[in-house]
Amino acid sequence: MSLLKQLLLSVSCAILAILVGTLWFSVDSARQYLSSQLQAQAESAATSLALTLSQPSNQDPVTQELLIAALYDTGQFERIRFSDTANAVLVERSTQQETQVSTSSPAWFANSLPIEVPVALAHVSNGWNQIGTVEVKPADEYARASLWKSFVRVTLLVLGAGIAWGVFVLMVMAWLRRALRDHVQFELQQMDQSDSAPGRKKVRLIPELEEVAHTLSTVQKRIRVSSQEQNARIEQLQLELNCDPVTGLANRKYFVNLFRQVLQQEQGGHVLLFRQRDLLPLNTSLSRDAVDAWLKLVTQRCAELLRENGMDVGDLARLNGSDFIVLLKGQTGPQVMGFAQELRTALQELRQPLPDGSLCRWSMAMTNYEAHDSLSAVMTRLDNALMRAEGAGHQEVEYRPSEGGHHEAGSSIGEQEWHSRIERGLEQGRIELSVKPGVEVWGQAGQIYDATLNLLPEQPGQASLPAYLFIPVAVRLGLSAQCDLRTMQLASDWLATHEGSLSVRVSWASVVKPDFAQQVADVLSKTGDKAQRLIIELDAYCLSEHDAETVAFVDKLRPLGVQFGLRRVLEQPESILWLHMMALKYIVLDDERAQTLQAEVGGRHLLMAFLQSLQELGIGLRRVTRASNSAQLDELLRENAVLPRP
Repeated sequence: MSLLKQLLLSVSCAILAILVGTLWFSVDSARQYLSSQLQAQAESAATSLALTLSQPSNQDPVTQELLIAALYDTGQFERIRFSDTANAVLVERSTQQETQVSTSSPAWFANSLPIEVPVALAHVSNGWNQIGTVEVKPADEYARASLWKSFVRVTLLVLGAGIAWGVFVLMVMAWLRRALRDHVQFELQQMDQSDSAPGRKKVRLIPELEEVAHTLSTVQKRIRVSSQEQNARIEQLQLELNCDPVTGLANRKYFVNLFRQVLQQEQGGHVLLFRQRDLLPLNTSLSRDAVDAWLKLVTQRCAELLRENGMDVGDLARLNGSDFIVLLKGQTGPQVMGFAQELRTALQELRQPLPDGSLCRWSMAMTNYEAHDSLSAVMTRLDNALMRAEGAGHQEVEYRPSEGGHHEAGSSIGEQEWHSRIERGLEQGRIELSVKPGVEVWGQAGQIYDATLNLLPEQPGQASLPAYLFIPVAVRLGLSAQCDLRTMQLASDWLATHEGSLSVRVSWASVVKPDFAQQVADVLSKTGDKAQRLIIELDAYCLSEHDAETVAFVDKLRPLGVQFGLRRVLEQPESILWLHMMALKYIVLDDERAQTLQAEVGGRHLLMAFLQSLQELGIGLRRVTRASNSAQLDELLRENAVLPRP
């Protein structure tokens, strides 16, 4: 055995002996001493209390209970019990009756080194007759505190010895470095040099280091040959470590590195983020294995959609427990929107039931990126879009394009194709109206139909794009007014051939345009009195941010008999200030958002003010996405005379 091994082993054994011996003898001696002290304390207290209770003046039960309570309140006893000759308890005070939290020593220390707490007995007599027995059990809090202090002092002593040992080891290591510098460092420096490098005469000091130097010289050539192979294997192992253990997808670290490399390339693309908003309730209602199996199923379905659309499955990653992300490299707007629609449909089909009976919810957000964009800017934009999707209460894709950027042709392919696709759809009449029966308005008669736009495909076999996918893009490209004007033309044609009221939506970007109201008036003037069955739904964002333009738009169309509805009022509460100027037919109430507000004090007041405003202004209520557990919300609406009593 070498000198260094012998030295380190001897020091380690000495430190270990000091640690074990000092702790054992010190703590054991202290525990025995404290146990004897507790025994003496218990016997003395029991004898004194028995003599006191044996006095004729202390035979009254009330007096006895006061004496026992006074002794117990000193805090030195865990239990004091006075029982008669039949072992029936007359008076008892114990920690079972009064909860006490001990902070004298840690719980692990008290459990590891328990102190034996003795119980002392003494007889109480009335003259020559025994009337009972006093049982006293002292509290061990002070003893454990003393034992803990002793343990801490000994531990500090051991730590001091350890520090001294560490200083000694540092001195040994300094000596070892000098030896390594003379024997091994030269051989290590030769690893990256040619075989013809000049040799060096080595000093013979320690046999072990001479053997190490000889071994390094032997494997020098083999290390040079296999270095590249080893680096490749290490890189492969790092890729395997960057996978999510449940789904097998790439994790956040790998995706961020991949995305950072993609942003350095000369092409743009899109990023799609979708979040499972109810993963925590699912974990509480289902077993962990069931949730993991469901997540694997969701991952497999997403991978299948990527393969079916000719995309790389390796671009799908799991950022954390509930967030998944897809990198759509080089994909244009219409392509990614079609994929997003397919993915949204697949996620809706795979939803799991929650404990309240409803289904779990997905939130989806998407944004585009361009070459040399900032990673933080893209991810921030994507997170903001996801927050908007969650705040909107729907499970549709929230698209937020980049607000600035490059104007090169290569980086604006997505916007150009979107612009061409929407313009061709308008020119060729491929933007059609989809009409479905809608939810009735509480307190008002008549059937209302809901109309939404669809952008029909240019080629057979392709899927249509609903309005919530291409209207946000049209708003950015300045085409929303043309799309909404097309909506009005299609709505006029429908009213001419059908009965009932028709509800259509108009984007806020169109409402704020100065000439849009006149264009709509020109279209609806040809409809005649049938325009009275048209209901234009506006977003509350119009009132909260563009109140003057919105009121002017409504005033322009009201003489034609057009009626108006308002949606997302609870998301824009400041819009309530303008309700008296709108003469609305109804307001759309999202049950999910209303229940969220009802659960909080401030939100409940806001909801009450909203319902009172509806009642005073005579505005109807139209409920959508009604949840299964809305009994409290129904009662609140009935209290405010919004819903009829059953």
